[in-house]
Amino acid sequence: MSYTILNADGTTLLTLADQSYDNVTTSLTLIGKNSNAYGQSVNENFVLLLENFANVSEPRSPVTGQQWYNTLEGRMYVYTTSTFKPVSGSLVSSTAPGNLVAGDLWLDSVNNQLWVWNGTKLVSTSKQYADSVGKAGWLVETVQDIGLNVYNVSNLYNDGVLLGVLSEQPITLNSNYITTYNTSTIRRGFTLNPAFGDIRFWGTATSADSVAGFDSSSFLTKNTTTNSGNVMTVPLFVQNNVGATIGASNNLTFYVNGNTSTIYNAVPNTILDIQANNGSNAVIMITINGATERVGINNNTPAYPLDVIGDVRVVGNLTVIGTQTNIEVARLQVQDINIELGSYQTTSSDAFVNGGGIVLHGASDHTILYDNSSTSWDFSENIQLAVNKGYYINTQQVLDANNVYSIGAPKLLNLGVTTPMNQILFGGMSITSSTIASYAANDLTLRGGTGFINVSSSTIVNLAPTNFYSTTSTAAVTKKYVDDEISLNAGGLQGRKPYTLSVDVTYFVNVNQDIKSYLDKLLPVNGGPAGSAYAQPDGSICTVLAMTYAASTATSFLTLNKSYVQLSTGTNVLEDVAGEVLIVVPPPMPTYVTKLYQVSTGTWTYIQDIT
Repeated sequence: MSYTILNADGTTLLTLADQSYDNVTTSLTLIGKNSNAYGQSVNENFVLLLENFANVSEPRSPVTGQQWYNTLEGRMYVYTTSTFKPVSGSLVSSTAPGNLVAGDLWLDSVNNQLWVWNGTKLVSTSKQYADSVGKAGWLVETVQDIGLNVYNVSNLYNDGVLLGVLSEQPITLNSNYITTYNTSTIRRGFTLNPAFGDIRFWGTATSADSVAGFDSSSFLTKNTTTNSGNVMTVPLFVQNNVGATIGASNNLTFYVNGNTSTIYNAVPNTILDIQANNGSNAVIMITINGATERVGINNNTPAYPLDVIGDVRVVGNLTVIGTQTNIEVARLQVQDINIELGSYQTTSSDAFVNGGGIVLHGASDHTILYDNSSTSWDFSENIQLAVNKGYYINTQQVLDANNVYSIGAPKLLNLGVTTPMNQILFGGMSITSSTIASYAANDLTLRGGTGFINVSSSTIVNLAPTNFYSTTSTAAVTKKYVDDEISLNAGGLQGRKPYTLSVDVTYFVNVNQDIKSYLDKLLPVNGGPAGSAYAQPDGSICTVLAMTYAASTATSFLTLNKSYVQLSTGTNVLEDVAGEVLIVVPPPMPTYVTKLYQVSTGTWTYIQDIT
């Protein structure tokens, strides 16, 4: 028996035969009576209803009132008699959608504008401007003051530019808003954006409470009917280069030419005075005479280009360029400790300043002049020093009233003997009273020429001990040194002792130091366990033959005449060998160096290699 499937309004949708399936008439699969495996179709029908036929395309064979979720647009559609239409809600897209019904909303995702379809066209329901154009018209926005209080203000925009702000009360803005409004204060009323200095209200105004914040009565007028004239209580700024002109004949003009500011007396051959009040009347401080081109200071009849009456003080440098400077004063004072002559030469030259110096006019000229030929200062008069003063050369005193001091010259000639000398200092020697001495590191040498050096004394004392060793030495020695030499030659134990030693130094690292270590052990300076009788006093010497052995490339030959070589055990180790066998035998090759050591200040000390 077949099924008759009805619509919601009671009309017949279709008649479904037994054991049959219908997947054409609707979007679902309709199942006939006694159909096999109908469970899958039933379950799939439930899923399709549950997900509202979610797909990127419309379901097949829709019926009126059927819902479909468009997964591409992410919105719900319902089927009318002929098409799927979106369910009421806002459609978000970059372009206006089609298939709109009255009341549908569309949000323009590009310009952030909301539109409604009135059945004929889209009508804007929100702001009157597009984001691509910028803000326009009045917008109510919030601001904060420095106390973080929030206020509503009306901002006027055009093309995204803030032109001004309307407020019912003054607001001192929080720092976060100053950049937006370009001011820290919003005034009661309408405040123009100060970033645009040329914003104006254009038209005709018959009156205003103030101009630029000032009462209109505070402005100067072109003409005045009072004898006192217009009075200003604020500075006057003329911000143009033409400046200002004073006088019925345009006598005096103040103007700017490039970077030069000028006060110009326009009437020819007249005088310009600068006056001051001295407390009782006006006095002329500066006079500029255009006819004579002269300037007077405290002088209204100048006789020179600059004519000053009174004292003049210059704080700073004073440069006078000319051929002559006359100073007619009773006293000249100069604070600088140097007086420089011959300055400002194009190329400095000693020849240019030859003859320069100081000239003192009297009955005759008394001079201190520079002589370039001898590179010296020539004095025309005697030089007299004050008491207890002397002469110095290169910071060293050489002469005063009582002494001749150290002189750096190689010779001291023609010394008079009219007065006794307590001390004479030469290059490396001093003579003080009865003592001749050398100083610094210089030697003192007494030369007698072909004669003798006669020392008028019975005894020469204070000779220092000598440790200088040389077979050809001519140095003077002390009595102790001679006694030690005699004691040594006589076999005594207290004098200097000579030793001879040979050492193999082939593997020494520091030859001189390692030999010293041997001597410290073999010949201890303090005598070692044997005591002071075997000590090595200062001056004891040791001649050391230092030998170094090196490998040799020399070879030797061994001739074998036997047919075999037999060990002591009876074993033959070499058989049937006759003739010559080469055996390398590198005999050592010695090298000799003789070194001299001497006990000095209580220790063995290397002196030198002896050739």
